[in-house]
Amino acid sequence: MGKRLLIVHAGFVLTGVVTTLLGPLIPTLEVRWALNDAQAGRLFAAQFLGALAGTLACGRVVSRCGIENGVVLGYLIMALGVTAAAANQWMAGMAAVACYGIGLGFTIPLTNLLVSDLCPGRRAAALNLLNVAWCAGAVAAPPAIAAMLRTGGPAPLLYSLGGSLAGVAALVWLTSRPVVEARGSAAAPATPRRVPATVWLTGILLFLYVGVETGVAGWMPSYALREYQLPAARIATVQAGFWSALLMGRLLAPLALRRVAAERLIVMGLAAAAAGAALLPAVADAAALWVGALVTGAGLAVVFPTAVALFTAREGSGASRMAGIVFAMASLGGAAIPWAVGYVSSHLHSLRLAMWGLLAATLLMIVVQLRLSGARQAH
Repeated sequence: MGKRLLIVHAGFVLTGVVTTLLGPLIPTLEVRWALNDAQAGRLFAAQFLGALAGTLACGRVVSRCGIENGVVLGYLIMALGVTAAAANQWMAGMAAVACYGIGLGFTIPLTNLLVSDLCPGRRAAALNLLNVAWCAGAVAAPPAIAAMLRTGGPAPLLYSLGGSLAGVAALVWLTSRPVVEARGSAAAPATPRRVPATVWLTGILLFLYVGVETGVAGWMPSYALREYQLPAARIATVQAGFWSALLMGRLLAPLALRRVAAERLIVMGLAAAAAGAALLPAVADAAALWVGALVTGAGLAVVFPTAVALFTAREGSGASRMAGIVFAMASLGGAAIPWAVGYVSSHLHSLRLAMWGLLAATLLMIVVQLRLSGARQAH
C-alpha cells in the first residue's frame, strides 16, 4: 500500500499543476490570441465543463475496470490535452483545455475516493495530506511558468508535463491491485430514489469552493498586472503565495483536527478566507494584495478535503453512488464562477469590481456549511 500511496501522491502533484495551469498563462494568452476578459473566462469554463463531463462519464468506466484503471485513463487524457495545449489557435487551445479538463474529471474524484478507501480510519487527515501534494504542484506552477515565458513559448513545458502525466499513468497501472473493489457507479450520477439533503448541500458547498479557489488563483495574475502594474516575477510570487498558504493549511490540518471538530474547522477557515477575499479588491496596495492572497489561501485550505472526508464518512457505502453529484457540482462551480468574474469585468470594465463576487461566494459558503452542520445533527 505504501508504494501505491506514494505514486498517487506524486501524481497528484502533477494534477495540481494542470488544474492551475491557466491562471499564470491567461495574461500571455489574452495578448497572444487578442482575447478580452469574457473570452479568457471561457477557457476556465472549457476546463471545468470538461471536468464535469469526465466526472459524469467515469462511473461507467470504473464499473467495468475499477477505480485505479479509471485514474490511469484520467492521466492519459490529461497528457493528451496538455500536450495539445501548445496549439497556436484559440479554438484548438480551447479544445485542448477541455480535453485535459476531462482527465481532471476522472482523476480528482477517483483519487480522493481511492485514498479515502485506503485510509478509512483517518479520512480527513489522509485527504488533507493528499491535497497537500496537489497544492505542491499548484505552488510550483506559477514561478515555473513565469521562468518559461521569459525564455520562450509554453510548448517545452507543456510537452514535458504531458510526458510526465503519461509516466504516472504507467506507474499507477503497473502497481494497481484489486484491493479497492470496483464500485458500480463510483463518481457517477447518483441513482438512489431519494438523495439526502446533506449530499445536495455538500455539492453546493464544493460548487462555491472550487469556483472561488479557481476564481482567485485564475484571475490573480491579470488583476495584479492591470491594477498594480506588477512585473511578471512579482505576480508569480503573489500567486505562489496563495498556493503556498493553501499547502501549509492542509499540511497543518491533521494537527488542527485533533483539537477542533471538522465542521467547525471548515467554518473557521471560511471566515478567514472571507477576510482575505475582502482585502483583495478593497485596498489599492500591492502589499495588501499579497496579504489578501495569503489569508484567502490559508482559509480555504481545509474546506475541500475535509468536506469530502465528512461526505464519505456520513454517507458510508452510499458515498460511491452519490459522489457523482458532489464532484459534478464542484466542476460546474469551477466553470461558472471564474467565467462570471470575466463576464462582469468585461461589462463593467472593472476587474476590481468583479472580484467582489468572490467575497460574496465565500460568505455564501459559510451559510451553506452552517446549514449542512444543522442537517447532519438533525439526521
